[in-house]
Amino acid sequence: MIYKIPTPAAPDSALLILNPAAGKGKQDVPLVGEHILTVETEEPGHATVLAAAAVAAGWQRIIVGGG
Repeated sequence: MIYKIPTPAAPDSALLILNPAAGKGKQDVPLVGEHILTVETEEPGHATVLAAAAVAAGWQRIIVGGG
């Protein structure tokens, strides 16, 4: 499956990849701002696919949380 990740909105943008099933559903994510795009994983191994797609789209700041 191919996942489209948009290009960064600004040079200081960050992409946050989250596993919504991690942490028993807790929503403790203080990293919210106008230059942070959040995407959620949907299946095992999805974070790897999303991160690769983000690099291909030009993201230089990728944050992954969960587990």
